[in-house]
Amino acid sequence: MAANVLKSERACQVSVAVVRAFIQLRKISVSHDALAKKLAQLKRAVNARFAHYDQEIETLFSALAAIVDPEPEDHPKRPIGFMPAGQRPKDVPA
Repeated sequence: MAANVLKSERACQVSVAVVRAFIQLRKISVSHDALAKKLAQLKRAVNARFAHYDQEIETLFSALAAIVDPEPEDHPKRPIGFMPAGQRPKDVPA
């Protein structure tokens, strides 16, 4: 990465920090997947045991699912990058 081009101590430190950040992201992703699996397993167990409380349990798990995996935002994101004045969409400020 940067250390391969710049050959400085600071570039080496930045490269190590980038790799560590990606390792942290992978750990978070794995823990998120594990949490989702455990939540699904819990849902199956609770539904089997308390079938007569279906509506309340479904409401609870819907709320938990919304916390674990939120819906994407409705409004479109502003494009990133430089656009010359003649190529900008009308809704993008200068």
